[in-house]
Amino acid sequence: MYLKTGCYFFFFFLQLVSLAQDGDRLILEKMGRKYRIVYQTGDEIILKLRGDQKEFHGTITEFYNSTIVIEGIYVNLKDIHYVKTVHTEGFLSPGNGPKLIIAGVGLFLIDQLNHSVIQGNDFRIPEGVAIISGSLIVAGAFWTSLKYRKFKPGKNRRIRIFRL
Repeated sequence: MYLKTGCYFFFFFLQLVSLAQDGDRLILEKMGRKYRIVYQTGDEIILKLRGDQKEFHGTITEFYNSTIVIEGIYVNLKDIHYVKTVHTEGFLSPGNGPKLIIAGVGLFLIDQLNHSVIQGNDFRIPEGVAIISGSLIVAGAFWTSLKYRKFKPGKNRRIRIFRL
């Protein structure tokens, strides 16, 4: 019991020390879950403001009470319609997309090498190999398109600035 409490305190202390080293942070969090994205000074951010038609892309330079400064432009947290976040973890991460595309092309080339060169047959594309390699290529293109997610503040999502 005491060991478990001590471990929690130790990890909490380590997190506080790491936060204290770098300064203020912009935190996007989903209430009631462990889902949290943290931005600090110097990070790239993509967001859309309420009433604007285009997305705004820039580097975070400063934080104030309820305002962030992105390359000299002051943005109030209440004016943010959504923040585009890069999805990099898990099975659906965009890093897996090119791997599937390479696997599809590789399967096709290896099968053609086996049919044509090694076995000495005429050039033809087997239906099963075409379906599987095409499916891998299409799935890889789809996975790559999942790079961004929109984080919209609202009922259970919150954008806040953590000041030290």
